Amino acid sequence: MKHIIFGESAAGSLKFALKKEAAQIIAFPDYLGEGPIQELLTKEGLKQRSSWLEQVFRMDGSQWANSFEQAIKQLEKVTEEDSVLVWASENAAEQFGLRLICHVLQYKNCPIYFCDTYENMLYLHPQHNVQMEIRHTGEVSSEQFRHILTEKLFEQLAPDEISDYAKQAAKLMQGNSLLRTWRRGEIFEDVETRDDALIFHYLQELQQESNEEYIRAPRIIGHVLGFSVHDIHDTWIEYRLLALIGQGKVAYRGDLRTMRTYEVKYYDRVNESVWLGAKL
Repeated sequence: MKHIIFGESAAGSLKFALKKEAAQIIAFPDYLGEGPIQELLTKEGLKQRSSWLEQVFRMDGSQWANSFEQAIKQLEKVTEEDSVLVWASENAAEQFGLRLICHVLQYKNCPIYFCDTYENMLYLHPQHNVQMEIRHTGEVSSEQFRHILTEKLFEQLAPDEISDYAKQAAKLMQGNSLLRTWRRGEIFEDVETRDDALIFHYLQELQQESNEEYIRAPRIIGHVLGFSVHDIHDTWIEYRLLALIGQGKVAYRGDLRTMRTYEVKYYDRVNESVWLGAKL
């Protein structure tokens, strides 16, 4: 059986769980929930995404593209004699990944199984005083992977499900949105400003609680990460924070080149105008 999984952390734990069968893992890189995915399966689309990751997320976009291309090549070698198990949790990145896999394999006539890691972690820990809600498959341990495999806690996708997921992936790759949202069992293109209100809210809250004018960037980013209902990366939150600074909606001091070298504060233009009027 071929195992398909998303993210380095999840792939590492699964490899440890499978041991001798670890070579059967096809690992896709993370960050599929954010950034452009338009024409992702073409060289031009992959180049566009690679450039975006370098410019916006300040990461090695070419390395991400190489990892993605290698995973796709491995996937294309799958035959109808193989069986495939896709591991994915309840978030936009992994759910898009599941749909992408179905899009690539839809004419291979091989059985595709799906393991919902979110639901299975709830099943493995039914105690009322322990709520094992995970945001992504990277939170599953090797022992938990082994348990899921032993009990065969996964289901085969029906042909109509594979076809529907393949169509959803094709539609998403035709759009030009930079953000996907997973909500009530469906994946949507979303507006780039989705998380801005949350950034404003917690920035003001941290200023009031600490009685400090400026808040260190990692602190506000970590706060938003912890309280968001979405599985998002700190790089995306910083991207939006820098956008708000550029728009003059958040003030800063320090060096914007790295996350740890600047501080921010909520820039209340109305109150500042009143204050300036009083001073004059």
